Amino acid sequence: MKLHHLTGHYQPLLKLGTQATHPDALPGPETVPAAMQPYFEDIFIVNGEGEVHYHSPHIVVEFIVNIVNAFEEQTASLPWRARQDLIDELIHRGEEICRKYPPEALVERHPGQLIRAVAKSEA
Repeated sequence: MKLHHLTGHYQPLLKLGTQATHPDALPGPETVPAAMQPYFEDIFIVNGEGEVHYHSPHIVVEFIVNIVNAFEEQTASLPWRARQDLIDELIHRGEEICRKYPPEALVERHPGQLIRAVAKSEA
């Protein structure tokens, strides 16, 4: 489920630039395992799905902006106060979204992979 209302939440960051040039910027489920083949053996992959809950704007913004640093390029040139103001704006926008939509509409599911492998020895 794509949450277009959440994209609007991060609009101030997205306006700062550095967008993916292709709509399918993330690798598909076979991309990483195929790239690993020449360098790894005994590749074990578990495909799964994770849920992201957007019920707490403060925690979500803290996680995405400060912990994951997903918008590092966009915020790197901002002065500290401007960065803090932007974070406050994102939290405020998130609070508005939480008031506007029911909790079940604030959950997003994302595919993921857990990969375990052994590096091939140089012979």
